[in-house]
Amino acid sequence: MIASVPLVSPKPSIVVSAKTRILSIDLLRGLVMLIMAIDHLRDLLHLGHPDPTDLQTTTPSLFFTRWITHFCAPTFVFLSGISAFLAGRRRTTDQLAGFLIKRGFWLILVEVFIINLITKADPFYHVIVLQVIWAIGASMILLGLLVWAKVGPKGIGGIGLIIFLGHNVIDLLHNQIVNTNLVWRLFLSARGFNAAIPIGQDRSLIVAYALLPWTGVMLVGYALGTLYTKEAVKRKQALTAIALLLLSIFVIFRAFNITATRLPGPSKKTRC
Repeated sequence: MIASVPLVSPKPSIVVSAKTRILSIDLLRGLVMLIMAIDHLRDLLHLGHPDPTDLQTTTPSLFFTRWITHFCAPTFVFLSGISAFLAGRRRTTDQLAGFLIKRGFWLILVEVFIINLITKADPFYHVIVLQVIWAIGASMILLGLLVWAKVGPKGIGGIGLIIFLGHNVIDLLHNQIVNTNLVWRLFLSARGFNAAIPIGQDRSLIVAYALLPWTGVMLVGYALGTLYTKEAVKRKQALTAIALLLLSIFVIFRAFNITATRLPGPSKKTRC
C-alpha cells in the first residue's frame, strides 16, 4: 500500500485585501508622528533660539531634528492618498467620493475652529492659520470631486504629476496677482507663517500651506495605491525603483542647484 503524500504549495505572495491593515504604512505614519513630536518639543524648549537652520549657530544634531521634519508633511499627505485608494476598495465610486468630500470638510473645520483655538487660545479668532490639516482636508475634497467625476487612478495620477512637477513654474511668472490675491494664495503660493493676509478690521489669515502643491502629492499617492492590489514582491520592486529614481533626480537637481526660480549656476542659499 502506497501512502499518499500531501502536496504543499509554495507560500503565495500577499495581496492586500480591502480590510487588511498594512503594517508598513502604519509604521511609517507612526514614525512621522514621533519625528514631528520631537520637532514641536524642540520649538517649545528652545523658543526659536538658537535657530536650528542657522549654520552659524546650530549644531549637527539640532539641525538634523529640523531637517528631517521636512519629510513629515509630504509623508502624511502622500499616505492619505494611498489610504483613500484603499478605502475605495470597499466602497462604490459615489460612496468614496462622498466619504472624501465629507471627511475633507470636517478636517478644514477642525483646522479652523479647533486647532486654532487650542494653539492661539483666542475664542475670537483674530488670527487664523491654515496648516497641514487644512491642506489634507481641502485636497481630499478635490480628490473626491475627481473620483465623483469618474476619473480613474491613472488619470488622477497624471493630474497629480502635472501639479507635482510643474507647480513651481508659477514662481517664474512673478505675477503680482498670485502674490497678493487671497484665492491665488490659498491655491498656489503660500508665504509661510510670517505673511498675514488681512480679512477684516482686526482679523488676519496666514496661509502656511498652499493647496494645489499638496493636492498633487495626495493624487500621486492615490494612484500609487494601485500597487497594493499587486503581489508583495512586485509591489516592493516597483516602490524601490520609483524611490531610487526620485532620489537620483533630487541629487542631480541639488548638485547643480536647479530650482524653478534659479537657473543652474554657482551654489547659493535657496529656500526649502
